[in-house]
Amino acid sequence: MKLYPKISVKILFLIAILLTITSLSSKTNGRHTLYSSYKTDCQYDPFRLYDEEDSTKVDFSTAYKNWLTPDSTENIKDFTHKLIEDKYTFQTTLFSSKVYIIEDETDSSLNYWDTIPSNGILGKNYTRIEMYIDPQIEQKDSLIFQIHGKSKVKNIICDFAGEIHIEHIYGYWNYGLNFPKEYRIVGSYFLNENKKQYGSGTFQGTYSSYCYIDEKQKTVLLYDLFYIADGYENRNFVGTWTNHKTKEKKKCIWGDNRLPYTFDFDIGDGSMVINPKYNSIEWEQWKSDIPSKQWWKNTN
Repeated sequence: MKLYPKISVKILFLIAILLTITSLSSKTNGRHTLYSSYKTDCQYDPFRLYDEEDSTKVDFSTAYKNWLTPDSTENIKDFTHKLIEDKYTFQTTLFSSKVYIIEDETDSSLNYWDTIPSNGILGKNYTRIEMYIDPQIEQKDSLIFQIHGKSKVKNIICDFAGEIHIEHIYGYWNYGLNFPKEYRIVGSYFLNENKKQYGSGTFQGTYSSYCYIDEKQKTVLLYDLFYIADGYENRNFVGTWTNHKTKEKKKCIWGDNRLPYTFDFDIGDGSMVINPKYNSIEWEQWKSDIPSKQWWKNTN
């Protein structure tokens, strides 16, 4: 299911965003902002790859982490230790399938939080995978979060549990215009599906999410201000899935909206558009925008 809130975005608001992004494009190499997929001055962009990578490669987790990591020429600081020393807490929405639905921008009483699985791709044929991460998340220590949820590929549903490790929290750009400063979390994940269930396996790779800091509440929160806009990407999981029984390893990537390292699978400009060569019943359901059955709530 595609998630498009029923709102009409004010023209002046969009102009302000575009002007801000334009001003930033001359200051960054395009790797780190919420609109990185729009940058044409970046030599390497995992959202618009052509010949820079081998599309048949299975694991892009290291390449993704390297792309996310600032180099010595960039004036980008790592705030991880400072946030931990100052005892900041983390909003669980950074990791879960919780999404804020805006039905009416003039009446906040009509807006609400909901849980909706993320979409992703599995294997060389870009099979649709849906990943649901339960909002009930346990923080094991300052930078390790224990999660659980369910995965769905076609009619196969598996329970999983595992951990997300935060490794770095980089402070990137201040958009101005009363927008919060943008930070980006970079880490790793390992999720283990129930071995007793058919078609189960393990997920592992690189995790990344945009966030902002509430200094008054000492909280790190999900930066989802632009999630209605073209080119938006967030809460990305880039790695592999390995079958418990056969040990076969497949590329597996999921997240919010646009996905990195999908090559010719996504042929869209502003939003994700599925290349017809990878079409399937599952992707047709996604394109239909018909709400899916809440399979993740099934306890049977």
